[in-house]
Amino acid sequence: MSTIVEATPPLLSRLKFLASNLAKTHPRLFLTIARHRENHVRKLVDENTDVVIEGYMRCGNYFAVYAFEHAQPGRVRIAHHFHAPAQLMVAARLGVPSILLLRHPRDAVLSALVYYSRWLTPPLALRTYTLFHQGLLRYREAFVPSTFDETTRTFHAVIERVNRKFGSSFAPFRHTAPEEAAVFAKIDAINKVGLGLPERLSMPTDHKERLKRSLSRRLDEPRYQKLMSQAIQVYNRLAHLSPEAPQATPECSSGPRPWEDDRWRPHGGSATRR
Repeated sequence: MSTIVEATPPLLSRLKFLASNLAKTHPRLFLTIARHRENHVRKLVDENTDVVIEGYMRCGNYFAVYAFEHAQPGRVRIAHHFHAPAQLMVAARLGVPSILLLRHPRDAVLSALVYYSRWLTPPLALRTYTLFHQGLLRYREAFVPSTFDETTRTFHAVIERVNRKFGSSFAPFRHTAPEEAAVFAKIDAINKVGLGLPERLSMPTDHKERLKRSLSRRLDEPRYQKLMSQAIQVYNRLAHLSPEAPQATPECSSGPRPWEDDRWRPHGGSATRR
């Protein structure tokens, strides 16, 4: 495994992280930038996308994407791993089925702090967590939410909810030992391709657990509890939305829904999915 050396000064890394997260909340700006960053790891939504699977970082993104992909009998085009709410906003505009991956902020932020332990701070992680989810409140009727437990334990039920909501016919993932082993094998392959730093591995390790114990004490400091409370509030509003709940919400019950705004169209495409 190759070793990655992070030479960027911590302050510059924080500024870039904040700027990136801000851009990901604005569809037109995000699309302009993301077209130049798409690769084999991250895929951008467009009119030909079959499903969007997106979440804040450290929310089970790899497991969800590989489990969904593994369950399908044929090739599926999945938009994923930009960690951008704009992906879900664009999906809503195009009528593309989409899944929002959710994880309680304490767990997601703590995992993010481990991943970027060389420069990420608790307040920045908490603020970007809230930023990611806040703008999606207006789009709650346009995607299927999946909590971390649902993603990792009952993902078949999430896919079935997608099928009911969007009229799709995706095959559900079965959480059997062989199926999960196949997914973890793909994740392990990603871990071996240049991630380098032990805290960057997308699976639990003793090293990461030691870092978590140390960082959790910082995250629990009183000075961060207001930010944590804000993050928990937005998480609860998204995670506790029942699949059977009425479609109208206070954020989108009056006037045009946000994805019916014609001011932006990805790749100049149509609002109707082909």
